[in-house]
Amino acid sequence: MYKKGIGAFLKSFHHKNKANFTEPEVCVFGLFLGIKQIIRTYIHLKEKNLLQFTISKQLNLLCQKIYKNLKLYFMSTKKIVRAFLSLAFVAPLVFSCGGPQDTKTANSVSPGIEKIESQKKPDVSDSEAVAYFSEGCFWHAEIVFQSLVGVRDAVSGYAGGHDPNPSYEKVCSQTTGHAETVEVFYDPNQISFKTLVEAFFASQDPTTLNRQGNDQGTEYRSIAFYKNEGEKKIIEDEIKKLTDLKKYRNKIVTEVKAFTEFYPAEDYHQEYIINNPSNGYVRNVSIPDFEEFRESFKGNFKK
Repeated sequence: MYKKGIGAFLKSFHHKNKANFTEPEVCVFGLFLGIKQIIRTYIHLKEKNLLQFTISKQLNLLCQKIYKNLKLYFMSTKKIVRAFLSLAFVAPLVFSCGGPQDTKTANSVSPGIEKIESQKKPDVSDSEAVAYFSEGCFWHAEIVFQSLVGVRDAVSGYAGGHDPNPSYEKVCSQTTGHAETVEVFYDPNQISFKTLVEAFFASQDPTTLNRQGNDQGTEYRSIAFYKNEGEKKIIEDEIKKLTDLKKYRNKIVTEVKAFTEFYPAEDYHQEYIINNPSNGYVRNVSIPDFEEFRESFKGNFKK
């Protein structure tokens, strides 16, 4: 699945396959990846109703990234200009109102998701504990934790900031300090906090600062919250283990932060993936990410 962006892919392409491809072939392939990234960015912004506010910023960041990586192959200014002229011709078509449309056709969620059912209760029961995690889009985080045996529910919301009255629009403006967060209700007799932490790291890229995939901004930063020193040590031990194993090429940037307050998100965000299976962002980002998590994580999933 195309997750790591054109930068990392072309870097690998440059080191491993340069001898096997001609420069024109690399040019065409690089532009293809750039166009694919534009389409994914468009879908993300459109589905999250952020298109009109952030499109110029997203396109600017994308062009900077493409320029940086294609420069490895185009040693003359003339070739660089030709490459960007090609991209400039395609970009307006993709971002215009005639670009990719959200077709509201019936589309069921994957088998691993359709069986996930949370049991809504107003308060935590005596046999339950609560954990808080931020790992990018909370739609994705919801199904990650709700898919595990021992987790009763995961609620989307906001935490980690200073605004006592956050909303989705305010959090997206990056002025509240909050990150999209899930409140996880679980039974410690069935699943441990340590397993939740392992699932947290396995379902994201903890090395990307203020970003998960195409979701960019401080509201998408990675945070593992703790409520006591025991939980803090479990989180720090997991980070050390992953670092020692050299699981990632880059340094883990997940914040280890004391929990203070959680603010539930708007109703339409709750159970979003299950309730909106035909949504473009859900089909193209959320579900593929979840399926990848199920394949890679050795956890006890609900049947």
